[in-house]
Amino acid sequence: MSNEELVDKRLENIEKKIDKIMDIVSKTQLQEHRISELEKDNDRLNQVTLPELAQRITLLEHRAGNTALKIVCWIAAGVGTILLSFIAVKVGLK
Repeated sequence: MSNEELVDKRLENIEKKIDKIMDIVSKTQLQEHRISELEKDNDRLNQVTLPELAQRITLLEHRAGNTALKIVCWIAAGVGTILLSFIAVKVGLK
């Protein structure tokens, strides 16, 4: 091997090592960002009190869409019961 080939090979090895280091650094920065975001979420969760949670749950239970869905379910159950009774009477009369 000539000196130029040896220098080229060493440069390639150095470039590969630099690429690995840059990859590790970028992964480390990503993990640090994830950790900081989790810490922010944890701080937000620690600030929520039990009465606030109870109020939010109550609001979710009494949403307009939720009430409408309950009414539709009751109507569907009533119609289903009437149809089932009608079919039972028809079958019983035969």
